[in-house]
Amino acid sequence: MTTSIPTSLSSLRASETRLGVTANNTANVRSTVKEQNDGTVVNDPYRAQDALQISTEPGVRSVVRESTPSTREVYDPSSPVANEKGIVNTPNVNLEKETIQRVLARNDFQANLKTVQASLKMTDSLLKITDEDPR
Repeated sequence: MTTSIPTSLSSLRASETRLGVTANNTANVRSTVKEQNDGTVVNDPYRAQDALQISTEPGVRSVVRESTPSTREVYDPSSPVANEKGIVNTPNVNLEKETIQRVLARNDFQANLKTVQASLKMTDSLLKITDEDPR
């Protein structure tokens, strides 16, 4: 059996993970607060993440880890969770980078899907040829 299908399927799963990470980062770009059990609100921002693609045999896999740094300090004295200096910790999410990562992951997904489809079509053609063999 050809290894193109397992390799492409692993890449499809890796692309799916990368798309999920960028979607989470984008959706939580402004998530800076957390409500405590007593109803008070504290500065506890979403921790931005990265998806690293790692070579395996066969194919690849994605590993999700917290970005470094995962948060950044922003001066916003009007925020209810700002410290005495007016600083608020916010997610370290760059929307331009997330857009690029999303497009790259989508393109990787589409390319690997085409590879799987072509491989299945070739296998199907081969099976049709062997079915017609008069031996």
